[in-house]
Amino acid sequence: MDANDPDIIDIGILNQLLNSNPKKVEKFIHLFLQLADESLTEIKEAQQKKEFKQLNFLGHRLKSQACTVGALRLGDLCQELEMIDANSTPSEINSLISELNLLLKQIGQRLQQNGSIPSPADALHTKQQANI
Repeated sequence: MDANDPDIIDIGILNQLLNSNPKKVEKFIHLFLQLADESLTEIKEAQQKKEFKQLNFLGHRLKSQACTVGALRLGDLCQELEMIDANSTPSEINSLISELNLLLKQIGQRLQQNGSIPSPADALHTKQQANI
């Protein structure tokens, strides 16, 4: 799956929720990406500590956020994370977390490509213009 895959994110879900208000959509996407990044860090920490209940909780929390913004494949992966337990192999857990990490990167790329969020270069240019 690459960033151009239509299954990465369906921004139409978020547009429908927010009545296609571009400012609200952009703000919501930024919040989602920030929270998803923080969640991924927490997931990796819980993985290292073998805290399965924490992995389950974090998977559930991120699943809700992902589904709200239309990242349904991410939501599916998070549901798998909710099912992780002491019987899950380290290989299974590593693979799942790697897939989550890759998919989050692809979601960010896709949102930049379709203009839902500015690219880092565009954001820097806008910030520089504001300081002039």
